[in-house]
Amino acid sequence: MQRRCVVIAGSVNVLMLLVFHLVGLSTLALISLGSICAYALAHLCLQGRRNLLAVALMWTEVILHAGAGFLLAGPDSASQYYFLMFFPAIFLGAPLRKAVLPAACVLAIYLGLDIYVYGAGAIEQVSAVNLAIMRYFNIAVFVGMLSYLAVY
Repeated sequence: MQRRCVVIAGSVNVLMLLVFHLVGLSTLALISLGSICAYALAHLCLQGRRNLLAVALMWTEVILHAGAGFLLAGPDSASQYYFLMFFPAIFLGAPLRKAVLPAACVLAIYLGLDIYVYGAGAIEQVSAVNLAIMRYFNIAVFVGMLSYLAVY
């Protein structure tokens, strides 16, 4: 499953690179390029049976990328939804006693970003049309990933 997730997430980041470039968010496009590299490295780690390193790379990528999207484009970008993907993965992949701490950490990061962004506002100004494109793209990807997880 991890190898499939790496390939899917890497492919999604190629699409993100294009979408962010088209809507004028060059910082997020560059982050997407870095994310593609991170997923390529995670794939190599999985091939070499370095699963913990691969998982750490994937977690770091999602937290940094989703956090950057949320900070740069704001809550209307739906970038924060990617944080929600952690919870089913955490609780399906570990016993409850081992899942609580990672879930609490992700929740703390999510809530901290949420409090900051709603107080300070988005860092970059994005037109309403481009923000809508980003929002619907992120919602579609989130629903697709969540659906894939449920089917798996």
